[in-house]
Amino acid sequence: TGLYIIGIGGSNAHRLVGGKDLAVTPWGWSPDGKQVLAGFYSEGKDPQAALVSVEDGSSRIVASRAIAGRISPDGRHIALVRFAGGGEVVLIGVEGGKESLVVSGRYSQPVWAPDGRRLLLISSRDGDPDLWSIRIENGAAAGPLEFVEKNVPILLGATPNGECYFNVRTDLMDLYVADVNPQTGALRSQPKQITTQGFNQGAAWSPDGEHLAYYSSGKVMIRSATSGEVREIPLKGPLATASRLPVWFPDS
Repeated sequence: TGLYIIGIGGSNAHRLVGGKDLAVTPWGWSPDGKQVLAGFYSEGKDPQAALVSVEDGSSRIVASRAIAGRISPDGRHIALVRFAGGGEVVLIGVEGGKESLVVSGRYSQPVWAPDGRRLLLISSRDGDPDLWSIRIENGAAAGPLEFVEKNVPILLGATPNGECYFNVRTDLMDLYVADVNPQTGALRSQPKQITTQGFNQGAAWSPDGEHLAYYSSGKVMIRSATSGEVREIPLKGPLATASRLPVWFPDS
């Protein structure tokens, strides 16, 4: 495992840093493209934030106990997420110096506004992940947190013109049944949803074709193909997250 760099056309691929005892996760480029801010992970040690030279792969540790980070657009400061306090965010100078606490609590995924005057953060302090913003001046917080948008689980970044992009994930899967021509594979009927309850996946017909087994929100459901009656079998422990196809015995 390590940090690799490669040309856009696929040329000159090589590893900058990493190896057997060091895992590396890139967090972002410096504005001048000469360094990469990355997380260093070694067994038995706290994670570290490091700046890695693109030219020769040399690295410099800038902070410990860091799990995410971004360099400011002017290349002067780094916003880091620490696990102390459940996800506190701090600012440090790229060249070192005293840390400045931005906010403490359940905050993550720092992204700088293009002008470097604001820091965008995700917080799940109310249960759901929401997008917040805080003003930054001279490497320190310069105002209160301001609410921006609800339901923003994954913050992707901000464009030079100030647009913010994020990923909204909907965890929902359903099962449908349709008649199929066995010779051509063409549908003979429109797919019909078999249930509107739960998170459903991993369906398998019994060998005799009389029942359908599938997973639904931590349970195995056995559904009759003729009556539609459903029998629930609760799962416990690791089985509760099963998602592969249930496997029937030959005698159904």
